[in-house]
Amino acid sequence: MPSPEPWIQTPEFLHDRARRVHAALLNVNDEISRLAKAGRLSSTGSRWLAWKRTLEAWAKWYGDAGATTWLWSGTAATLDHYEQEISDWQTWLRRTYPDVATNLAPAPMQYTPLGAPKAGSWLPWAVGAGAALGLLLYWRK
Repeated sequence: MPSPEPWIQTPEFLHDRARRVHAALLNVNDEISRLAKAGRLSSTGSRWLAWKRTLEAWAKWYGDAGATTWLWSGTAATLDHYEQEISDWQTWLRRTYPDVATNLAPAPMQYTPLGAPKAGSWLPWAVGAGAALGLLLYWRK
């Protein structure tokens, strides 16, 4: 397997990625806290506790991060994990509480092992655009 694109491993890029993960975690936390405060989500339930464990794990890792953290190639894998966690939590929130969907910031970009942005978020748009173009061409006949 070829090595990742060089920019994916730079300390500056990894640190910036961590900042984006941190901001996204805070955004999700704000929504979960609002739901709990409104009595819509139990603050003693399994979802709440799982979310708090995710935040505690992030806080420990990010709090312990130092100058050498951004030089370690395993940092990308750690960030991958949290980017996927955020995406999963946002998906759950959107399905369970559709009214909060507009309050959620976009999930941080996820990357392939080769360092390229993961495709997938553009796929539904491409299919929809293709279908719309097909209908337009059909109606113009």
